Amino acid sequence: MNWSFTDVGEAVGPNIHAPVILIGDQFERTRVRLDGNYFVGNDFRNCILFYGDGEVGLDSTNSVSDSVLIILGTVDRNSRELEQLLRGFHWLDVRYEETEPMKGSPRPQ
Repeated sequence: MNWSFTDVGEAVGPNIHAPVILIGDQFERTRVRLDGNYFVGNDFRNCILFYGDGEVGLDSTNSVSDSVLIILGTVDRNSRELEQLLRGFHWLDVRYEETEPMKGSPRPQ
């Protein structure tokens, strides 16, 4: 709780095999995997957030600014979870990818 992740590469990535609950943390210029994890009252600034078809625990208690959402190829583009992500936050950009590009993916400007 109340951690700060700045320029750490991947704060929550695909190598984590159990759900993570993050409360009141700050993420800046960091990559974060959304599916299977839960976020409450966090602040995401200039981040890349990845969604790959798992349960989404990112709700309106979180703040997202100047961040990019990358939708991975496994996602059903008509799913309720994706619709909530797209409508629930003001994304700098939304990209659709066919693979899972966590490492070495482009950073938002």
